[in-house]
Amino acid sequence: MPRVLARCVWMGTSIIVLMGCVPIPIPRSEPSVVFGNELTEDKLSTIVLPGQNRLAVVERLGVPAYNLGGGQVFAYPWTIDRGTLVLLPLIPYAPLVGTAWAESGLLIVAFDDEGRVLRTGTSKVPLYASVSGAVRQWMVGQGIEGFKPRQLDVGASAIVVYRSKAPPCVAREHQVDPYSPFPPPVALDAETVGDLLKGEFLRLAVIPGEHTVHVDAVPAFRAHEFESLVPVKTVSSPASLRLEARLGDTTYVESWLCLVGSTPQRYQMNLEVRGAEQARAAIADLKSSWP
Repeated sequence: MPRVLARCVWMGTSIIVLMGCVPIPIPRSEPSVVFGNELTEDKLSTIVLPGQNRLAVVERLGVPAYNLGGGQVFAYPWTIDRGTLVLLPLIPYAPLVGTAWAESGLLIVAFDDEGRVLRTGTSKVPLYASVSGAVRQWMVGQGIEGFKPRQLDVGASAIVVYRSKAPPCVAREHQVDPYSPFPPPVALDAETVGDLLKGEFLRLAVIPGEHTVHVDAVPAFRAHEFESLVPVKTVSSPASLRLEARLGDTTYVESWLCLVGSTPQRYQMNLEVRGAEQARAAIADLKSSWP
């Protein structure tokens, strides 16, 4: 199981299982797909062929759940429910915890500069890993160049969404950092264009005018795990922000996640426009989510 110990510690914020736990998997007789469509690389390569354009890919696989780099890569996540994972605490009198034993992955379609299919493949997405990170790792393994992180350009119209390493949750307002294993997906004008781990930023080239940035606390393909991993009743609350991008300007938006309240708790996503000087100082120590 990927990161089982980290998962147990994350759940332990309420049951204080900080010394680890022993995972006991109880598999389903027939694992079921609870999100998306799982395909093997061989099967995917017979559906999407090299040289096809983006429209042909959409006709065969549907609208991508993640459109990275303005059409550089389409990613289609899937999740399989393989059973139940019982976590046995290693401290006396701590309760047993049951959680979903799930596995998530991606169908990946990479395009060349002319918008034609360059290569297809698959990748696993463990907890605490981002979709964009899994895609980047897959592309490195495939020897595909041209998607390396770069510095922010000056002068272009852009929106930069970033997550600091330490979220500004306010303790006196009963807000805490939940140390979530689910990187929030970022959507621009209703299209998911990436996701963010702590300590990452996402630069989005835009045309001047009004735009809407929307960030979910939990990715849709992780909902099955979220509902079983959270030890108490918790709801996921996204955040949306309407803003205007001006010609030649960069608008900076900070995004952060806090666990709010008691019963029910809320995974509350937050978005706020930041001044350029403050944002640039914060981004200086962050990494690019994509490319």
